[in-house]
Amino acid sequence: MVCEAQEMLRRVRLLDGALGKRPLSHLLSLCVLVPAAAPLRERIERLFVRMPPVIDAADLETTTEREAVIAGAGAALAPDESAGANGGAEIVRVAGLVDAERVHALVTELRASPLGSAIPWILCAELLGTSIEYRGASSVVLETYRRHLLERLVSFADQSPQIFRRWLAAGEERDLDARLAVVLDALRGAAALATA
Repeated sequence: MVCEAQEMLRRVRLLDGALGKRPLSHLLSLCVLVPAAAPLRERIERLFVRMPPVIDAADLETTTEREAVIAGAGAALAPDESAGANGGAEIVRVAGLVDAERVHALVTELRASPLGSAIPWILCAELLGTSIEYRGASSVVLETYRRHLLERLVSFADQSPQIFRRWLAAGEERDLDARLAVVLDALRGAAALATA
C-alpha cells in the first residue's frame, strides 16, 4: 500500500481513536492498512459508533463485500508496479511479501465459510505488509504486529463464527493493542519524516 504522508496521518488518527476499544480495533487496522479489506471499512466503523453488546454476521460483512475482498486479494497477488518506484519524498509505503499459495487457499476456504467468520480477516492479515518504508528508510515493527494478529485470528479459524463474534464484542487484547500502538507510532514517525 502506498500512501501520501498526510493521508497516512489521517489513517493513524482514526486508529488512535479506536485503539483499545475491543478487538474490533484490529479489524479496523486491517481495513485501513490492507487495500483488500477496504470494502469492510465502513461496516467496521459503524460498529465503533454503535458498540453493540452482540455482533451478528451481518454486522461484519455481506456477500457483496466478501466478493470485493476476494477480488482485492486477487489484485494483491498481481505484480506491484510501484514496488521499485521511489514514489516521491512524501510517500509512506506499507510493504511485504505475500504467500500466494496461502492466499489462494484462504480464498478457497473463504468461499465456503459462513458470513461473519474469522476467515476474511485471516486473509486480510495475510495481506498486511511487514515493513513501513519512507524516504529510503524502513521499520519492521509491522512484522511483529502482523505475526501476533495472525496467530490470534487463526485461533478462531476452526471455531464457530459465533465464538469469533463474541470475542470481537467483549474480548480484550492488551498485547495486540500494545503492538498496534507501536505500529501507529512508527507510521506517525514515518509520515512526519516523509514530509520533513
